[in-house]
Amino acid sequence: RAAQIIRSVHDFVAKRTPARQPVQFRAIIKNVLPLIELQAKSFLVGVRTDIEPGLSDVYADPISMEQVILAQRVM
Repeated sequence: RAAQIIRSVHDFVAKRTPARQPVQFRAIIKNVLPLIELQAKSFLVGVRTDIEPGLSDVYADPISMEQVILAQRVM
């Protein structure tokens, strides 16, 4: 799990040209969830996901989508 988190952080900060491709939203969430859970755990907060089954793929850059999700703040 630690290796996955390190890989995610590396991909997150690496400068690169966005590459759009068909991706499953569920896969994007699965990739960022360890980072979200790690941050939430430091605040004693649990994380639960509820993703509608059968969603269509989206044509996007997966790393850019992860960055958008991780950049969101709840006020």
